[in-house]
Amino acid sequence: MTIPVAIFNDTRNAYHYGCSCVMRNLNQKLYQHGLTPKYYFPNGLNWLDYQDNMKYSFKELNIKALIINGEGSLHFNKSDDLTNNIIFLGKLAQELNIPAYMINTTITNDIEPYINELKTFKRIYTRETESKNILDKFDVEALLSYDLSLAYPYDMKIKNRNGKIIITDSANAYARDLLINMARAHDTNYQTMSTCYSFFNNNLIIRPYKYLHKLYHKWPYLKQVNQNFKKQKKGINPQVIKNKFANAKHVYTGRFHATTLCFLTDTPVVACESNTHKIGSILQDCFNNQNRLKSLNDIYNMLKSNANIEYSKKEFEQLQNYKETAISTIDKMFQDIYIDINSPNT
Repeated sequence: MTIPVAIFNDTRNAYHYGCSCVMRNLNQKLYQHGLTPKYYFPNGLNWLDYQDNMKYSFKELNIKALIINGEGSLHFNKSDDLTNNIIFLGKLAQELNIPAYMINTTITNDIEPYINELKTFKRIYTRETESKNILDKFDVEALLSYDLSLAYPYDMKIKNRNGKIIITDSANAYARDLLINMARAHDTNYQTMSTCYSFFNNNLIIRPYKYLHKLYHKWPYLKQVNQNFKKQKKGINPQVIKNKFANAKHVYTGRFHATTLCFLTDTPVVACESNTHKIGSILQDCFNNQNRLKSLNDIYNMLKSNANIEYSKKEFEQLQNYKETAISTIDKMFQDIYIDINSPNT
C-alpha cells in the first residue's frame, strides 16, 4: 500500500546541482519505500500565505503526512529567509492530525528561540552529527541520516581522471569571489554548481542600478558563465556534473554539495567553510577530523605550491565506510517513516 504525502521546500527551482540531486533522490526514495508524493510546495514562497488552498488540497489528495526537506539549513541570522518558515509546518500538521517529518536538515545554534516549534515535528533527521548535538543540547530528539545526495552510489566504472583541478563557487559571496579569482590566477577549471549564475537571477534583474558596478568587475567571468549557461539552460544533469568531478585530479570548494559530490566520486577535496558549520561537520563525520577544512588563504597557498591533497589509505577507507553508512541511514529513515505513518498511534 502506498501512502500519499506532501513535500515542502521543493528546491528544484533553485537551479543548483545539490538541490536538483537531493530532490531527485528524495522522490526516488519515497517511491521506493511506498511513499507517494502527491503535493509539492516550492522553495522561495511563504507557505503561510497559502494555507486555505493547501488544506483543501490535502483533503482532496488524502495526504497522510508532511515531508519537509530541511536542505538549505535552518539558521535565523536573516529575518527575510523564507526557508525558515518551514519550521512552523509541524504545528500545521498537528492541526490536521497528521505527522510531519523534518529530514535532511542542518541546524545552527541560533535555533534556540524556535525549540518549541521543532518539538511539533514527529521526527527530525539531521544530515550531520553537529546538528544533532545542537538539538540534543536543547532536549529535542533527533536522528542522524546523512545527506540525500549520497543516497545512491556513483558508477565508478566510467571514472578516468585527467589530472585537472576544479575550483567551485561558494554559498558565501566573499569566498565565492576569491575562489573565482584563484581559478583565474592558477588556470584551473572553474565549475559553478548552478545552472546559471545567481548574480543574474537574484540581483541584476531585480536591482539593476545597485549592482551595475558588479557587472563591470565581473565581466570576464560572466562571459564564461554565459557560455556555460547556454549549455545548461535545458536543466542541470547531475550525472554530467558527477562525471566532471570523478575525472578531476582534485577539487577546492566552498560548497556543501560539491563536498558530498567529491565523497561520492572519491575525488580528493579541500574545502573552506560555507555559510554554516555544515562542511566542517561532514568532514568530521567522515574522517573524524577537519584537516581538509582550510582557510581561503591556505587554499591559495596550496594552489600556488601545487599541493598534493590525495587521500591517505586511512582516509580512503574512512570515506568508503562513510558512504556505506550514508546509504543505510537514508534507507532506514524512509523505512521508519513508512512504518511510523502506518502505526495505529500516528
